[in-house]
Amino acid sequence: MILVLIVGLLTGNFDRGSRVTFLDVGQGDGIVVETGQGAYLFDCGSTSRRKIGEYVLKPYLKSRGIQSLRGVFVSHPDEDHMNGILELLENGGEWGITVEQMFLPAITEAERREAFEKLLVAAEYAGVPVSYIKCGDEIRDSRLRLRCLHPEENTT
Repeated sequence: MILVLIVGLLTGNFDRGSRVTFLDVGQGDGIVVETGQGAYLFDCGSTSRRKIGEYVLKPYLKSRGIQSLRGVFVSHPDEDHMNGILELLENGGEWGITVEQMFLPAITEAERREAFEKLLVAAEYAGVPVSYIKCGDEIRDSRLRLRCLHPEENTT
């Protein structure tokens, strides 16, 4: 999933109350976007470090006073993009961090991997609604607009 984050980064209109943070997760990705309306997580996983959720994501969110994520996005079903999210879903109640909505790529059944299925089960157990997004879909709040550029629906 390729998302374009349009918050004025290129135009200089970036809201002073907004922040984009790239977490140091080793081999993988983890990005937190904060706006005046809430916080969003884009991927969070690593293949080079263990318990990335507990040792990187949780401390960062706590340090910023973030108790709820409005949206959690998974770009594609590789472990280095989502094993920290799995930890968050499994332990969020204990950590005091909730997830309001999870967004997954609209991929084919053939692309789904075991880790992706575990993520779906954890979301269901945690009561987190899951939406599938594809090219052209947009997610908005009053200070943020996200547009999905890839994948096309049911592509491989």
